[in-house]
Amino acid sequence: MAATAMEVIGESRVIAILRAADADRFGAVAAVLADAGVRCIEFTYLLSPALSLDVVERGRRLGVPVIPGAFTPSEILQAWRSGASAVKVFPASLGGPAYLRAVRAPLPDIPLVPTGGISVDAAPAYLQAGALAVGIGSPLVGDAGDTGDLHALRRRAETLVAGVRALDRAA
Repeated sequence: MAATAMEVIGESRVIAILRAADADRFGAVAAVLADAGVRCIEFTYLLSPALSLDVVERGRRLGVPVIPGAFTPSEILQAWRSGASAVKVFPASLGGPAYLRAVRAPLPDIPLVPTGGISVDAAPAYLQAGALAVGIGSPLVGDAGDTGDLHALRRRAETLVAGVRALDRAA
């Protein structure tokens, strides 16, 4: 049986966030990321930095996972109760892994995906703090979405995947 999108996210533990002036290089960037072991890619719509209740409801009706953004415990709980598949904690770098750990204490059953300002090197700390996965945009993709160096992207992605795999092996 095929894995669900949420199972793949939980297994991958990393979501690359692609942004660029246009999407011409997204195919090449996605191929490099996949070859380096990054299996999940965000094209912002159903993964969002904000909670949009109508988007969550539409996703539920269509049977697709929606991961809206929230920051405070109240916002996270509202997103979860509205039917979110997981909640994107954004911007995660404001509180860091300690904030994520503190939020998870009273809300342990809500899968959280911290995003926003997370470096490649910091990703494992967020996973150790209880994140389902981490979302990383610019620190991972850099300018590869426009005209940047795809080889540098590959090195960053391989470093990220190696850090996550080492963490998973240690657990």
